Amino acid sequence: MSNIEIKHLFKYHRLPENEVKLLFLILYCPIGLILFIVRTVLIFGLFLLGHVVSDTPVTQKIVNKISTLAFGIFVSIENPKIKENVDVYVSNSLSVFDHLAVANVTGAISPGTRVFLEKMLVLSNYCFGNISNFDTFKKNIYQFLTDKKIPLYFAPEGKATNGKALLKFKSYPFQFAQKVQPVCISLERPFF
Repeated sequence: MSNIEIKHLFKYHRLPENEVKLLFLILYCPIGLILFIVRTVLIFGLFLLGHVVSDTPVTQKIVNKISTLAFGIFVSIENPKIKENVDVYVSNSLSVFDHLAVANVTGAISPGTRVFLEKMLVLSNYCFGNISNFDTFKKNIYQFLTDKKIPLYFAPEGKATNGKALLKFKSYPFQFAQKVQPVCISLERPFF
């Protein structure tokens, strides 16, 4: 096993270093601006939809599907049969919207909120209390798992990385259920 330094886990340069790829990026900018405007309108609609409709699994699924479309998130599954009868999904963390991809495929709910946008859109999050009061947090999760029978999603690394390696993660999600399914999330960006 090779030793990877922490500086190799984060992406600092967003622009391509190749001139041809940079040219494609510049040519893509007008299309990207149009996509940005369309996505902004969709997200505003999701904001309204998320607060108007009732909080049921069907409406959550519809809001999730539209939000993954608005954010440009496409999901592919390698082994669809593995996701059956799972109580907790645990994965690496690549962005603040990883839970959207997992919820889109599995219907899992992520505890708490991470960013303001998620709180506004009410996207697949459920408040179980503050994790600093772990006993109450744990009790609320047990109660949720027994009542609702909906799987939970955790990203115990705590920080988003570039996906080259795992950070040291917290082990508390493994305490909540016997059936824990690891999920590997990877990002693929356009060729430029």
